[in-house]
Amino acid sequence: MKLSQADYDRYFKLMWNLQFFVGQTRQLLPKEIGTVEEYEGLDAMEKLPIRSALFANPVAINDFVAENAQTLPQADLDLVSSWKQAVSGTFYIERILKKHAIFIAQEQEAVYGVWGLHDDFAELIPKQALPTMVEAVLLPFEGKIIYDGLLQGYNIFFGSGIQEDLKEIYMRAKHAKSIITDLLAVPSSSGVTVLEPGKSWESQISDLKQIAKKLRGGAGQSPLCSPAFSLVRASLELAELATSNSQDATQMLKTLEKCDHLISQAETAIYRGMNF
Repeated sequence: MKLSQADYDRYFKLMWNLQFFVGQTRQLLPKEIGTVEEYEGLDAMEKLPIRSALFANPVAINDFVAENAQTLPQADLDLVSSWKQAVSGTFYIERILKKHAIFIAQEQEAVYGVWGLHDDFAELIPKQALPTMVEAVLLPFEGKIIYDGLLQGYNIFFGSGIQEDLKEIYMRAKHAKSIITDLLAVPSSSGVTVLEPGKSWESQISDLKQIAKKLRGGAGQSPLCSPAFSLVRASLELAELATSNSQDATQMLKTLEKCDHLISQAETAIYRGMNF
């Protein structure tokens, strides 16, 4: 999906006015640029420093709204104010659906449904080029998510492993109904759950890991001891990852696979009929 022509025109009218204001107040405009219309005529690379300054310090939006030099209606001021909720960073565009393109944030693995501006994403990005990685700024726009108009792409080919990982992130979000389609929505309506800070288990897990290091199978012990002790250590690794703030899903899956392998080894020892 893409914006209507009226919404497209409204968005850029407001965005160019906002960026022109930031350029003026931060003294970032080229000397020959004295009006919003002249600023609009600059190419994207000439606007880039002002765009960067805007989203690096969104407090400038408050100044723009307070001054309201263009005497904008309240609805437009509210829309501009909402852009303080912009989400910027590196994203994977994983697929393009009829209603939106799927953007996956590289850092948090949050999944967003993003609308096109003047063109549908299917017109901008060939299907065979997906997934692709871009630098982008996502903005709220009347209950939808759009990008600010500039996508900085990377000429990178992703192998089947990364493609499958991204597909899995999308499928999990779809199943959990946690695809974010409105940056202003409360967590419950977006499907995103905010967890209260829980008990820290870091110290206890660390102590258990030190004890587990001393567990060793060997002569005179059951053959089950070796995989069982290794499983204890792998389980503690998984517990450490599970309670970490980073929540490294890839590493957690690798550790879980290690646990599965050790369980299989323990089962083999049991089914061989050893006396324990």
